[in-house]
Amino acid sequence: MKRLTAPAIALLTLLAVAGCAPEPDAAAGMAASPVSPSPTAPAYVSGEVIDAATAEVMAADYDGPQRGYPMPDGSYVVVDRAAPLPDAVQQDVNVRGEALMQQFPRVEDATGSAAGAARSALISDLSAQTGKQVVLVNRTDGFDYYENPVTGYWTLGAYRTPSTDTVRSREEVAALIAEFMAGQNPDDYVVVWPN
Repeated sequence: MKRLTAPAIALLTLLAVAGCAPEPDAAAGMAASPVSPSPTAPAYVSGEVIDAATAEVMAADYDGPQRGYPMPDGSYVVVDRAAPLPDAVQQDVNVRGEALMQQFPRVEDATGSAAGAARSALISDLSAQTGKQVVLVNRTDGFDYYENPVTGYWTLGAYRTPSTDTVRSREEVAALIAEFMAGQNPDDYVVVWPN
């Protein structure tokens, strides 16, 4: 049996270690290809106009921070769930509230099942389209005990005005909503005011 000399052992060790190291071209290739970052959802500015496909992606992310609100002209406007509605969106929300009030203008109209279903549908639609809780201010016209015309206001949705036989003015309902909002994050809500 032959014995290995010290220089032979050193040579074998050097060859073994050299075989474990990557070739120079492979090492250069590894350094040249950095790890690509994972894609992130683009951020949109509240009030920005987006396309229908982007609005659909936002709507699919139920807990997402933004929504694409459908405008009457077919465009979509970004709504940030943690910020007030853009002015154009708030105006459209109010127009939709007014259209509902026009369908059921009198007290006797507003108490029917069709009116209740229409109010529920509007509240549900606006909640899905804005990502916010909805306070729907209702307006009805009627007469007092002396046959004088009276317009009363009341709310449904995330906040309901206390039920009484009292007819409330717009200002009284605004004060009740403000009192309610003082204990909430107002950016979590959309208040629908008919004209």
